[in-house]
Amino acid sequence: MALPIFLKRTLQISGIALVVLIASAVAIPYFFKDKIMIKVKETINKDLNAKVDFKDINISAFKHFPKISVALEGLDVEGVGDFEGVKLLHTEGLDLALNFWSVWNG
Repeated sequence: MALPIFLKRTLQISGIALVVLIASAVAIPYFFKDKIMIKVKETINKDLNAKVDFKDINISAFKHFPKISVALEGLDVEGVGDFEGVKLLHTEGLDLALNFWSVWNG
């Protein structure tokens, strides 16, 4: 039994859309990694009363699916003000799983 033409066309369009979404989820973190890393550092340092720095960031939509995985490598947190120069945290890596909609809405 052959599928009706409209059903066949709908399945093709849905399949193409799914492939584009998956490819985007894989490609976006690689193409915009530098911009994302700068924005994450700015946001963290603005929101915390500390100086936060890290060497690298890895973002994945699949590691903790359906959550967004954010891994910070070489994370250092230093105090400011009265605690200036005091290292509050040093770790080789920190892996976070974030709700997609909280990331999307800021």
